[in-house]
Amino acid sequence: TVRTKDRLTQPMLRVSRHGSFEPVDWDTALSYIAEVFRFILNAHGPEAVGCYGSGQLDTCSVYAISKLFKGCIGSNHTDSNSRLCMAS
Repeated sequence: TVRTKDRLTQPMLRVSRHGSFEPVDWDTALSYIAEVFRFILNAHGPEAVGCYGSGQLDTCSVYAISKLFKGCIGSNHTDSNSRLCMAS
């Protein structure tokens, strides 16, 4: 799975829903994500974003993400797939 022909090896970005994906460097991709995230926060407030984490995150990572979303951003919307996974 690591060396298949269809595996992405760099970020791909499309700026419109009907556009095609184009390869970009990591700085461009992360800058674009940050810009869109800031736009959403400014336009709709902190309750418009959330974090859906992985059950494979360690305790320290979950704590850091919680502090980022709850303390810095002001959103209470954080959860992990552990809750959904164990629901059955």
